[in-house]
Amino acid sequence: MAMYEMLYRLAPRGLFGLPDRDTIVVPAGTEVDTPAIDRVTGLLIGTGTVPKYRDVPLSLEMALPGCQAKVWDNNLEIAVMHDEDPALVDRVTELVDKYCMFLSVWSGFRVSARIVRATIKTENGVRPLSVQQKLRLGSIVWYDLQQLRQSAERAGGLCCVMDQTVIRACEYYCHGLFLQTEAHRIMDEERSLASLYVHLGELYAEAVLAYSKAVFSVIGDPSKDRDYQSRYRKYGISRVLWSEAQQLWRIRSDRGAAHHLDNPIAIQESGQNAARAGQTAKAILEAYGGYLARQHRGSAGELAETDSHEPQQLAEACLTPPGPASKGA
Repeated sequence: MAMYEMLYRLAPRGLFGLPDRDTIVVPAGTEVDTPAIDRVTGLLIGTGTVPKYRDVPLSLEMALPGCQAKVWDNNLEIAVMHDEDPALVDRVTELVDKYCMFLSVWSGFRVSARIVRATIKTENGVRPLSVQQKLRLGSIVWYDLQQLRQSAERAGGLCCVMDQTVIRACEYYCHGLFLQTEAHRIMDEERSLASLYVHLGELYAEAVLAYSKAVFSVIGDPSKDRDYQSRYRKYGISRVLWSEAQQLWRIRSDRGAAHHLDNPIAIQESGQNAARAGQTAKAILEAYGGYLARQHRGSAGELAETDSHEPQQLAEACLTPPGPASKGA
């Protein structure tokens, strides 16, 4: 038999009465005053309520399934007597994640844990165990100013059309983009992903739903719009892109399976589905935006045959006011 000992750090620190970055930490029931603002300069003057940290640290011992646990401040120590097992630390971490979930419910704060140390003690002495640590190397943004110029001009053109369908579809698309970005932020910043699988699954599933709403707001809902199989031709949407929309409908119909993901492979597949849905929605909206530009140019007396994907022409067409109606009309 061997003695395993693991140390986890719980967050947020302020919940335990400890300094927590720029958060004002005070005992429950304390009245809090914000800093005063100078009306002339707009600068903060004074400090308002200052933090008051705990005097005596939280300390308690408890029994968890198969192990003994001790909490002191925001540290959680776990001790397990067990045969040597390389998978034991992972199983204990899953138990700690469950503990944090229950603690989140009763405390009203989202509590998370990350392992900082693990050791094993045998008759040969104590040795450290390797624990997975996340090392953030930074983030990357690729830019293309020529592409951005085209995007900016097209966005300006659509502002002048103000078609309610495209506005609603773009709102759905931006919501999907928000959810997908939030999932990426969690995967980038959080140290313990196992406890977040359910949240990632929900975010990706809801992103797929939002992207699909963007798509079917434009081409029609297969379950209720009779012109669903012909509307895409009117808008100049290719058959290949329409087929992608059919695939998105199938993914959307299966979205319930993504709500309780419990492993990295399933999370990766769900993320890929969300990315593919976003690409399909973006392409559909671009095609519909081109259709609106052609319609607007036609109403302004311009040639409808002009390529809708020329950004400068799209913007100029949308900024050109319609000509006066003929007297014979």
